[in-house]
Amino acid sequence: MTNHRMSLISLAMASLMGCSNEDTPRISQEQAQLLVQGVAEQQLSIAVQNFSEDTEELATAAKTHCVAPSEATLVDLRLAWATASQAWYQLQLFNFGPATADIVFPEFTFIDSLRLRGTDYTETILTTQENWLNSDEVLTAEFFSELRFQYVGLLSTEVSFFAEDGVAVATGEDDRICQIAMGLSTELASRAEELRAGWLEPNGDSGASYLELLVDNELPDGRDHLVALLLAGWEYADYLEKRSVVTVAGQLSQTSWSLLAASVGSLRKLLEEEQEGKSIVSLMQEMGANADATELGVILSDLSEAVEKEDVLGLNSSLASLVHFFRSEIPLALGIDLGLTITDGD
Repeated sequence: MTNHRMSLISLAMASLMGCSNEDTPRISQEQAQLLVQGVAEQQLSIAVQNFSEDTEELATAAKTHCVAPSEATLVDLRLAWATASQAWYQLQLFNFGPATADIVFPEFTFIDSLRLRGTDYTETILTTQENWLNSDEVLTAEFFSELRFQYVGLLSTEVSFFAEDGVAVATGEDDRICQIAMGLSTELASRAEELRAGWLEPNGDSGASYLELLVDNELPDGRDHLVALLLAGWEYADYLEKRSVVTVAGQLSQTSWSLLAASVGSLRKLLEEEQEGKSIVSLMQEMGANADATELGVILSDLSEAVEKEDVLGLNSSLASLVHFFRSEIPLALGIDLGLTITDGD
């Protein structure tokens, strides 16, 4: 039997023991409520709002550059893209609810095509944008809103703003290069606004926003609200490690490490920031899991150090360790069943 299989079987047994033992300590409903409410109000809602506002500023920067192209306006445009992208890498920790509600065309894919399967569409986008430049098709807002997810979003705007033959060589607002840049940035801002509205505005039969449903523990899929946050953290760390995102994202713009810094900061905030005097890490300590809480702190510190040193192997190793903690040590320490099905992975 492989060590990998043995470890997963051990994890499954530990999970079963944790769920069946009546003496296992569990955080109270009040503690869970305070944690979720704090994360929702102090992290999630702010990240949603920031991303919407930053993409609006990006669309404005694209328009400004195209009206009167200059080196200064190009620098401002690229900085606006970097800011919006970092905002997304903070927000996409919470990749559930409005971001995934449409099971056929989930909203997040039109913002970040990489998140779906880890596929890098850069070459496809370069070819497609060149075809747009050489075609006679009118580049209206409707044209961009009807595009498939591979051709829009952060990567498409990155290509338009940072490629050598992109907006850097634009001559004016009527230039097709600029029409592409403005169309893509406006479409991105529209998607970000839809996501903001889905999280923060009343919708559906309940008359409540999805954020309110999360806080009130009334999620449409019936999941516990703290479980939803822990699963989101697990999935995000797993995505960043399995897809080695730092080696794929932000390549043209040379922003990969700043994007990962935003990701790591968001994960650390979820786990370490105190809400009403309590954090997930501190509650692990209160539940008696002092050694696990200490080890988790080391993992998080190692993550930040790897980003600072631009250490790909160290980053992915620490992310893999964090994934394990999200799916085992954290829920076991808090007395929570994530409802995961463990397989041997062979």
